[in-house]
Amino acid sequence: GYIDDTGREYLSFIMDGVKNMNALIDDLLHYSELDTRKHISQDVHLPTMMFMLEKMQEKNIKSAAANLVIGKMPETITGDKAKIRQLFEALLSNALKFRHPDRPLQIEISGKEIENGYEFSFVDNGIGVKEEFFGKIFEMFKKLHSRKEYDGTGIGLALCKKIVEQHDGEINVQSTLGEGSIFSFTIMRHNV
Repeated sequence: GYIDDTGREYLSFIMDGVKNMNALIDDLLHYSELDTRKHISQDVHLPTMMFMLEKMQEKNIKSAAANLVIGKMPETITGDKAKIRQLFEALLSNALKFRHPDRPLQIEISGKEIENGYEFSFVDNGIGVKEEFFGKIFEMFKKLHSRKEYDGTGIGLALCKKIVEQHDGEINVQSTLGEGSIFSFTIMRHNV
């Protein structure tokens, strides 16, 4: 069975398709699980979570040559630990993925207490987002880039939005195209 270049190209296209399909199914499952999984309110120790997050993303942080700064934030918040970790991980992955090719990546994550909850922000100096897309990027499958430029299923930020809403919070983005973005969200405190 000899396969010529065209055949090989088709094959790799199919394999890519299968890989993307698997990633898509995974992400969709994660997304729909958010509804069925019981929402737990518990104490989340942020220094531990941030440490784990950095460890889990170490390879990506290194390969992006990113300078990740963990700013001031409350020591403990209340919420669903697994979901909050997923939320932070998705936003960090996003910042790592959409870095600017012409400068070292800077990411700063910080948070503060607000009335009845907490507010967090992820600040990066990546490629930024056009203003007309500020609302759209949190919708399912709204990929602003082709798969050639950036891989991903277009579910990451929709997942973030859902997790934030399950914590009675809001998420939004402020950005200047070519300069960077600030993703900020609130997590409201539930009386446990």
